[in-house]
Amino acid sequence: MTYDEIGNPITSGSKTFEWCGRQLERITDGDNTYVYAYNTDGDRVSKTVNGVKTEYFYN
Repeated sequence: MTYDEIGNPITSGSKTFEWCGRQLERITDGDNTYVYAYNTDGDRVSKTVNGVKTEYFYN
């Protein structure tokens, strides 16, 4: 496993991780891609896996 300068993992086995600060934005694992989106409060509002989007709502 390798890490960036602030301690986020950037590789683990076949997986690569992309970060914006402490927010995980993307995981790539072979043919699979996971993309995460956040609102201005830092809450995760969606996850897209291989083009299929799941949205999260908070109340």
